[in-house]
Amino acid sequence: MTASTASLSRSRRSIGTVFAVNGLLVGAWAPRIPTVAADLGLRPGSLGLALLGVAVGNLLAARLAGAACHRYGSDRVARAASYGYGVAAVLPGLATNLVTLFLTLAVWGLAMGGQDVAMNAQGVELEVAYGRRIFAGLHALWSVATFVGAFAGGIGAALDLPVPVQQALLAAAVLGAFSVVRTGLLPDRPAAPEVAVDAAGPRRRVFDLRLALLGTAAVSSLLAEGVAIDWSAIYLRTHLDASGIWTASAYAAFCAGMTGGRLVGDRVMDRVGVTRSLAVATVLGGGGLAAGFASGVLVGAVIGFGLAGLGLSIMTPLFFGSAPAPPGPAGRQIAVVTGMGYAGMLLGPSLIGLVAQGTSVAAALWLVPPFIVLAGTLGRAGVHRGGRAPSP
Repeated sequence: MTASTASLSRSRRSIGTVFAVNGLLVGAWAPRIPTVAADLGLRPGSLGLALLGVAVGNLLAARLAGAACHRYGSDRVARAASYGYGVAAVLPGLATNLVTLFLTLAVWGLAMGGQDVAMNAQGVELEVAYGRRIFAGLHALWSVATFVGAFAGGIGAALDLPVPVQQALLAAAVLGAFSVVRTGLLPDRPAAPEVAVDAAGPRRRVFDLRLALLGTAAVSSLLAEGVAIDWSAIYLRTHLDASGIWTASAYAAFCAGMTGGRLVGDRVMDRVGVTRSLAVATVLGGGGLAAGFASGVLVGAVIGFGLAGLGLSIMTPLFFGSAPAPPGPAGRQIAVVTGMGYAGMLLGPSLIGLVAQGTSVAAALWLVPPFIVLAGTLGRAGVHRGGRAPSP
Protein backbone atom coordinates (compact mmCIF):
# COMPACT_ATOMS: atom_id res chain seq x y z
CA MET A 1 0.00 0.00 0.00
CA THR A 2 1.56 3.35 -1.06
CA ALA A 3 0.43 6.79 0.01
CA SER A 4 1.85 10.26 0.55
CA THR A 5 2.78 11.44 4.02
CA ALA A 6 -0.24 13.74 4.10
CA SER A 7 -2.53 10.91 3.06
CA LEU A 8 -1.08 8.63 5.73
CA SER A 9 -1.59 11.31 8.37
CA ARG A 10 -5.20 11.67 7.28
CA SER A 11 -5.68 7.92 7.42
CA ARG A 12 -4.08 7.80 10.85
CA ARG A 13 -6.56 10.39 12.14
CA SER A 14 -9.49 8.48 10.67
CA ILE A 15 -8.38 5.10 12.00
CA GLY A 16 -7.57 6.64 15.37
CA THR A 17 -11.09 8.04 15.53
CA VAL A 18 -12.53 4.55 15.05
CA PHE A 19 -10.42 3.33 17.98
CA ALA A 20 -11.66 6.29 20.03
CA VAL A 21 -15.32 5.64 19.19
CA ASN A 22 -14.91 2.04 20.32
CA GLY A 23 -13.19 2.92 23.58
CA LEU A 24 -15.28 5.85 24.75
CA LEU A 25 -18.60 4.02 24.82
CA VAL A 26 -17.10 0.96 26.53
CA GLY A 27 -15.49 3.20 29.13
CA ALA A 28 -18.72 5.08 29.79
CA TRP A 29 -20.63 1.82 30.22
CA ALA A 30 -18.31 0.33 32.85
CA PRO A 31 -19.17 2.68 35.77
CA ARG A 32 -22.89 2.28 35.06
CA ILE A 33 -22.94 -1.51 35.36
CA PRO A 34 -23.65 -1.36 39.12
CA THR A 35 -26.59 0.96 38.41
CA VAL A 36 -28.05 -1.38 35.81
CA ALA A 37 -27.49 -4.41 38.06
CA ALA A 38 -29.17 -2.68 41.01
CA ASP A 39 -32.11 -1.47 38.90
CA LEU A 40 -32.72 -5.00 37.61
CA GLY A 41 -32.04 -6.68 40.96
CA LEU A 42 -29.27 -8.91 39.58
CA ARG A 43 -27.02 -10.92 41.90
CA PRO A 44 -23.34 -11.42 40.90
CA GLY A 45 -24.02 -14.77 39.24
CA SER A 46 -26.93 -13.41 37.21
CA LEU A 47 -24.93 -10.34 36.25
CA GLY A 48 -22.09 -12.58 35.11
CA LEU A 49 -24.48 -14.46 32.84
CA ALA A 50 -25.88 -11.23 31.42
CA LEU A 51 -22.39 -9.94 30.67
CA LEU A 52 -21.82 -13.01 28.54
CA GLY A 53 -23.91 -11.21 25.94
CA VAL A 54 -21.13 -8.82 24.94
CA ALA A 55 -18.61 -11.60 24.52
CA VAL A 56 -21.04 -13.85 22.63
CA GLY A 57 -21.68 -11.02 20.19
CA ASN A 58 -17.93 -10.39 19.93
CA LEU A 59 -17.19 -14.02 19.18
CA LEU A 60 -19.83 -14.18 16.47
CA ALA A 61 -18.53 -10.95 14.97
CA ALA A 62 -14.96 -12.24 14.95
CA ARG A 63 -16.03 -15.19 12.79
CA LEU A 64 -17.96 -12.98 10.38
CA ALA A 65 -15.85 -9.84 10.28
CA GLY A 66 -12.61 -11.46 9.12
CA ALA A 67 -14.28 -12.85 6.03
CA ALA A 68 -16.18 -9.59 5.49
CA CYS A 69 -12.96 -7.56 5.65
CA HIS A 70 -11.33 -9.90 3.15
CA ARG A 71 -14.26 -9.72 0.75
CA TYR A 72 -15.47 -6.12 1.08
CA GLY A 73 -12.54 -4.28 2.64
CA SER A 74 -11.87 -3.41 6.26
CA ASP A 75 -12.70 0.25 5.58
CA ARG A 76 -16.29 -0.59 4.64
CA VAL A 77 -16.68 -2.95 7.56
CA ALA A 78 -15.27 -0.33 9.94
CA ARG A 79 -17.76 2.29 8.73
CA ALA A 80 -20.80 0.03 8.98
CA ALA A 81 -19.80 -1.46 12.33
CA SER A 82 -19.00 1.95 13.85
CA TYR A 83 -22.46 3.31 13.16
CA GLY A 84 -24.09 0.11 14.36
CA TYR A 85 -21.95 0.16 17.49
CA GLY A 86 -23.00 3.69 18.38
CA VAL A 87 -26.70 2.95 17.98
CA ALA A 88 -26.51 -0.37 19.86
CA ALA A 89 -24.68 1.26 22.80
CA VAL A 90 -27.99 2.73 23.94
CA LEU A 91 -29.82 -0.60 24.12
CA PRO A 92 -28.43 -2.20 27.34
CA GLY A 93 -29.67 0.75 29.39
CA LEU A 94 -33.19 0.01 28.16
CA ALA A 95 -33.15 -3.61 29.39
CA THR A 96 -35.92 -4.62 31.79
CA ASN A 97 -34.68 -8.02 32.98
CA LEU A 98 -31.83 -10.53 32.73
CA VAL A 99 -32.88 -11.86 29.31
CA THR A 100 -33.25 -8.47 27.64
CA LEU A 101 -29.96 -7.30 29.15
CA PHE A 102 -28.20 -10.35 27.72
CA LEU A 103 -29.78 -9.84 24.27
CA THR A 104 -29.07 -6.12 24.07
CA LEU A 105 -25.48 -6.68 25.18
CA ALA A 106 -25.14 -9.39 22.52
CA VAL A 107 -26.31 -6.97 19.81
CA TRP A 108 -23.90 -4.34 21.06
CA GLY A 109 -21.12 -6.93 21.25
CA LEU A 110 -21.77 -7.99 17.66
CA ALA A 111 -21.25 -4.45 16.39
CA MET A 112 -18.32 -3.95 18.77
CA GLY A 113 -16.56 -7.09 17.57
CA GLY A 114 -17.02 -6.22 13.91
CA GLN A 115 -15.60 -2.78 14.52
CA ASP A 116 -12.71 -4.23 16.51
CA VAL A 117 -11.58 -6.65 13.79
CA ALA A 118 -11.89 -3.99 11.09
CA MET A 119 -10.07 -1.26 13.00
CA ASN A 120 -7.20 -3.60 13.90
CA ALA A 121 -6.92 -4.69 10.27
CA GLN A 122 -6.79 -1.01 9.31
CA GLY A 123 -4.14 -0.45 11.97
CA VAL A 124 -1.97 -3.25 10.63
CA GLU A 125 -2.16 -1.86 7.09
CA LEU A 126 -1.31 1.61 8.36
CA GLU A 127 1.69 0.33 10.33
CA VAL A 128 2.96 -1.47 7.23
CA ALA A 129 2.57 1.74 5.22
CA TYR A 130 4.48 3.75 7.84
CA GLY A 131 7.22 1.14 8.08
CA ARG A 132 7.55 1.47 11.87
CA ARG A 133 5.66 0.59 15.03
CA ILE A 134 2.51 2.68 15.54
CA PHE A 135 0.05 -0.02 16.59
CA ALA A 136 0.31 0.56 20.35
CA GLY A 137 -0.21 4.25 19.67
CA LEU A 138 -3.54 3.53 18.02
CA HIS A 139 -4.55 1.45 21.01
CA ALA A 140 -3.44 4.36 23.20
CA LEU A 141 -6.18 6.42 21.57
CA TRP A 142 -8.62 3.67 22.55
CA SER A 143 -7.33 3.85 26.11
CA VAL A 144 -7.60 7.65 26.22
CA ALA A 145 -11.17 7.33 25.02
CA THR A 146 -12.00 4.70 27.65
CA PHE A 147 -10.52 6.97 30.31
CA VAL A 148 -12.66 9.88 29.12
CA GLY A 149 -15.64 7.56 28.90
CA ALA A 150 -15.07 6.22 32.42
CA PHE A 151 -14.92 9.79 33.73
CA ALA A 152 -18.11 10.67 31.86
CA GLY A 153 -19.79 7.53 33.17
CA GLY A 154 -18.71 8.38 36.71
CA ILE A 155 -20.25 11.84 36.36
CA GLY A 156 -23.39 10.24 34.95
CA ALA A 157 -23.56 7.96 37.98
CA ALA A 158 -23.01 10.86 40.39
CA LEU A 159 -25.78 12.85 38.69
CA ASP A 160 -28.04 9.79 38.51
CA LEU A 161 -28.36 10.36 34.76
CA PRO A 162 -30.36 7.58 33.07
CA VAL A 163 -27.96 5.14 31.41
CA PRO A 164 -29.62 5.21 27.94
CA VAL A 165 -29.60 9.03 27.96
CA GLN A 166 -25.90 9.08 28.84
CA GLN A 167 -24.98 6.58 26.14
CA ALA A 168 -27.15 8.30 23.52
CA LEU A 169 -25.48 11.66 24.14
CA LEU A 170 -22.00 10.17 23.94
CA ALA A 171 -22.83 8.10 20.87
CA ALA A 172 -24.17 11.14 19.05
CA ALA A 173 -20.98 13.06 19.83
CA VAL A 174 -18.50 10.40 18.76
CA LEU A 175 -20.40 9.33 15.65
CA GLY A 176 -20.65 12.95 14.60
CA ALA A 177 -16.87 13.20 14.85
CA PHE A 178 -16.45 9.92 12.98
CA SER A 179 -18.69 11.13 10.14
CA VAL A 180 -16.27 14.00 9.52
CA VAL A 181 -13.21 11.77 9.11
CA ARG A 182 -14.65 8.47 7.87
CA THR A 183 -13.49 8.98 4.27
CA GLY A 184 -9.87 8.80 5.39
CA LEU A 185 -9.98 5.08 6.14
CA LEU A 186 -7.56 3.04 4.05
CA PRO A 187 -9.37 1.35 1.15
CA ASP A 188 -8.81 -2.37 0.69
CA ARG A 189 -9.23 -4.04 -2.65
CA PRO A 190 -12.17 -6.46 -2.38
CA ALA A 191 -11.12 -9.99 -3.20
CA ALA A 192 -12.44 -11.38 -6.44
CA PRO A 193 -14.35 -14.67 -6.10
CA GLU A 194 -11.53 -16.71 -7.55
CA VAL A 195 -8.99 -15.02 -5.28
CA ALA A 196 -11.22 -15.56 -2.27
CA VAL A 197 -11.36 -19.27 -3.06
CA ASP A 198 -7.57 -19.44 -3.39
CA ALA A 199 -7.07 -17.49 -0.18
CA ALA A 200 -9.40 -19.83 1.63
CA GLY A 201 -7.41 -22.84 0.46
CA PRO A 202 -4.77 -22.93 3.19
CA ARG A 203 -7.30 -21.99 5.88
CA ARG A 204 -5.97 -24.75 8.13
CA ARG A 205 -2.70 -22.82 8.40
CA VAL A 206 -4.26 -20.03 10.48
CA PHE A 207 -4.64 -22.53 13.31
CA ASP A 208 -0.89 -23.06 13.61
CA LEU A 209 1.05 -22.98 16.85
CA ARG A 210 2.02 -19.33 16.46
CA LEU A 211 -1.59 -18.16 16.23
CA ALA A 212 -2.61 -20.58 18.98
CA LEU A 213 -0.02 -19.05 21.32
CA LEU A 214 -0.95 -15.49 20.40
CA GLY A 215 -4.64 -16.31 20.67
CA THR A 216 -4.28 -17.94 24.09
CA ALA A 217 -2.21 -14.99 25.27
CA ALA A 218 -4.97 -12.69 24.02
CA VAL A 219 -7.53 -14.82 25.90
CA SER A 220 -5.61 -14.16 29.11
CA SER A 221 -4.97 -10.45 28.57
CA LEU A 222 -8.51 -9.69 27.44
CA LEU A 223 -9.88 -11.75 30.33
CA ALA A 224 -8.11 -9.34 32.66
CA GLU A 225 -9.29 -6.31 30.67
CA GLY A 226 -12.86 -7.60 30.64
CA VAL A 227 -12.83 -8.12 34.39
CA ALA A 228 -11.52 -4.59 34.92
CA ILE A 229 -14.29 -3.19 32.74
CA ASP A 230 -17.13 -5.18 34.26
CA TRP A 231 -16.13 -5.79 37.89
CA SER A 232 -13.80 -3.03 39.10
CA ALA A 233 -16.65 -0.65 39.96
CA ILE A 234 -18.63 -3.42 41.65
CA TYR A 235 -15.54 -4.47 43.64
CA LEU A 236 -15.06 -0.94 44.95
CA ARG A 237 -18.75 -0.53 45.70
CA THR A 238 -19.38 -3.84 47.46
CA HIS A 239 -16.00 -4.55 49.10
CA LEU A 240 -14.50 -1.11 49.76
CA ASP A 241 -17.71 0.93 50.22
CA ALA A 242 -17.01 3.35 47.37
CA SER A 243 -19.93 5.42 46.10
CA GLY A 244 -20.77 7.94 43.39
CA ILE A 245 -17.91 8.95 41.15
CA TRP A 246 -15.48 6.94 43.30
CA THR A 247 -16.94 3.72 41.92
CA ALA A 248 -15.26 4.65 38.62
CA SER A 249 -11.85 5.35 40.17
CA ALA A 250 -10.36 1.86 39.76
CA TYR A 251 -11.36 1.59 36.13
CA ALA A 252 -10.22 5.17 35.50
CA ALA A 253 -6.82 4.27 37.00
CA PHE A 254 -6.74 1.12 34.88
CA CYS A 255 -7.42 3.20 31.76
CA ALA A 256 -4.82 5.78 32.79
CA GLY A 257 -2.16 3.11 33.24
CA MET A 258 -3.06 1.49 29.96
CA THR A 259 -3.05 4.83 28.15
CA GLY A 260 0.35 5.84 29.50
CA GLY A 261 1.84 2.47 28.61
CA ARG A 262 0.49 2.55 25.09
CA LEU A 263 1.62 6.11 24.45
CA VAL A 264 5.24 5.08 25.03
CA GLY A 265 4.92 1.37 24.24
CA ASP A 266 6.04 1.51 20.61
CA ARG A 267 9.19 3.47 21.50
CA VAL A 268 9.97 1.28 24.51
CA MET A 269 9.67 -1.94 22.49
CA ASP A 270 11.83 -0.50 19.72
CA ARG A 271 14.50 0.49 22.25
CA VAL A 272 14.64 -2.39 24.74
CA GLY A 273 12.97 -5.15 22.71
CA VAL A 274 9.78 -7.14 22.95
CA THR A 275 11.18 -9.74 25.35
CA ARG A 276 12.21 -7.31 28.08
CA SER A 277 9.11 -5.18 27.56
CA LEU A 278 6.80 -8.15 28.06
CA ALA A 279 8.77 -9.32 31.11
CA VAL A 280 8.45 -5.94 32.83
CA ALA A 281 4.81 -5.63 31.80
CA THR A 282 4.04 -9.05 33.26
CA VAL A 283 5.58 -8.21 36.64
CA LEU A 284 3.91 -4.80 36.79
CA GLY A 285 0.50 -6.08 35.75
CA GLY A 286 0.24 -9.30 37.71
CA GLY A 287 2.25 -8.22 40.74
CA GLY A 288 0.73 -4.76 40.93
CA LEU A 289 -2.84 -6.00 40.83
CA ALA A 290 -2.14 -8.68 43.44
CA ALA A 291 -0.57 -6.08 45.74
CA GLY A 292 -3.59 -3.83 45.29
CA PHE A 293 -5.96 -6.61 46.28
CA ALA A 294 -3.80 -7.52 49.26
CA SER A 295 -3.85 -3.93 50.56
CA GLY A 296 -7.58 -4.10 51.30
CA VAL A 297 -7.99 -0.32 51.01
CA LEU A 298 -9.47 1.90 48.31
CA VAL A 299 -6.25 3.73 47.42
CA GLY A 300 -4.30 0.48 47.20
CA ALA A 301 -6.92 -1.13 44.98
CA VAL A 302 -6.99 1.89 42.66
CA ILE A 303 -3.18 1.84 42.37
CA GLY A 304 -3.28 -1.91 41.74
CA PHE A 305 -5.72 -1.51 38.87
CA GLY A 306 -3.56 1.29 37.49
CA LEU A 307 -0.50 -0.98 37.48
CA ALA A 308 -2.56 -3.74 35.88
CA GLY A 309 -3.51 -1.34 33.10
CA LEU A 310 0.13 -0.35 32.65
CA GLY A 311 1.24 -3.97 32.47
CA LEU A 312 -1.49 -5.00 30.06
CA SER A 313 -1.03 -1.90 27.89
CA ILE A 314 1.35 -3.39 25.34
CA MET A 315 0.04 -6.95 25.42
CA THR A 316 -3.17 -6.93 23.41
CA PRO A 317 -1.88 -4.56 20.68
CA LEU A 318 1.27 -6.65 20.36
CA PHE A 319 -0.65 -9.93 20.13
CA PHE A 320 -3.11 -8.55 17.56
CA GLY A 321 -0.42 -6.77 15.55
CA SER A 322 1.77 -9.89 15.44
CA ALA A 323 -1.02 -12.06 14.03
CA PRO A 324 -0.68 -11.33 10.28
CA ALA A 325 1.98 -13.32 8.45
CA PRO A 326 2.29 -14.04 4.70
CA PRO A 327 0.68 -15.51 2.76
CA GLY A 328 -2.60 -15.41 4.70
CA PRO A 329 -4.97 -12.42 4.61
CA ALA A 330 -4.40 -10.07 7.56
CA GLY A 331 -8.11 -9.69 8.32
CA ARG A 332 -8.67 -13.40 8.79
CA GLN A 333 -5.54 -13.91 10.87
CA ILE A 334 -6.43 -10.98 13.10
CA ALA A 335 -9.94 -12.41 13.39
CA VAL A 336 -8.49 -15.70 14.68
CA VAL A 337 -6.54 -13.97 17.46
CA THR A 338 -9.26 -11.45 18.31
CA GLY A 339 -11.86 -14.21 18.28
CA MET A 340 -9.85 -16.24 20.76
CA GLY A 341 -9.17 -13.11 22.78
CA TYR A 342 -12.84 -12.31 23.08
CA ALA A 343 -13.36 -15.79 24.43
CA GLY A 344 -11.37 -14.43 27.36
CA MET A 345 -13.76 -11.53 27.65
CA LEU A 346 -16.56 -14.09 27.58
CA LEU A 347 -14.94 -16.28 30.21
CA GLY A 348 -13.53 -13.62 32.51
CA PRO A 349 -16.46 -11.53 33.73
CA SER A 350 -18.76 -14.54 33.83
CA LEU A 351 -16.18 -16.65 35.67
CA ILE A 352 -15.79 -13.92 38.27
CA GLY A 353 -19.56 -13.73 38.68
CA LEU A 354 -19.95 -17.47 39.13
CA VAL A 355 -17.06 -17.74 41.60
CA ALA A 356 -18.28 -14.66 43.48
CA GLN A 357 -21.70 -16.26 43.82
CA GLY A 358 -20.17 -18.93 46.06
CA THR A 359 -17.50 -16.77 47.70
CA SER A 360 -17.23 -13.00 47.20
CA VAL A 361 -16.26 -10.57 44.47
CA ALA A 362 -13.02 -9.81 46.31
CA ALA A 363 -12.07 -13.49 46.48
CA ALA A 364 -13.00 -14.15 42.86
CA LEU A 365 -10.81 -11.32 41.57
CA TRP A 366 -7.71 -13.11 42.83
CA LEU A 367 -8.05 -15.28 39.73
CA VAL A 368 -6.97 -12.37 37.53
CA PRO A 369 -3.23 -11.82 38.35
CA PRO A 370 -2.22 -15.35 37.24
CA PHE A 371 -3.90 -14.78 33.89
CA ILE A 372 -1.82 -11.63 33.37
CA VAL A 373 1.32 -13.68 33.99
CA LEU A 374 0.09 -16.34 31.57
CA ALA A 375 -0.58 -13.70 28.90
CA GLY A 376 2.96 -12.35 29.10
CA THR A 377 4.54 -15.80 29.04
CA LEU A 378 2.59 -17.23 26.10
CA GLY A 379 2.64 -13.93 24.22
CA ARG A 380 6.42 -13.84 24.26
CA ALA A 381 6.55 -17.34 22.78
CA GLY A 382 3.98 -16.51 20.10
CA VAL A 383 5.57 -13.25 18.99
CA HIS A 384 8.95 -14.92 18.49
CA ARG A 385 7.59 -17.67 16.26
CA GLY A 386 7.34 -15.34 13.28
CA GLY A 387 4.73 -12.99 11.86
CA ARG A 388 5.11 -9.25 11.46
CA ALA A 389 6.64 -8.28 14.77
CA PRO A 390 10.33 -7.41 14.47
CA SER A 391 12.70 -9.47 16.52
CA PRO A 392 13.89 -7.88 19.74
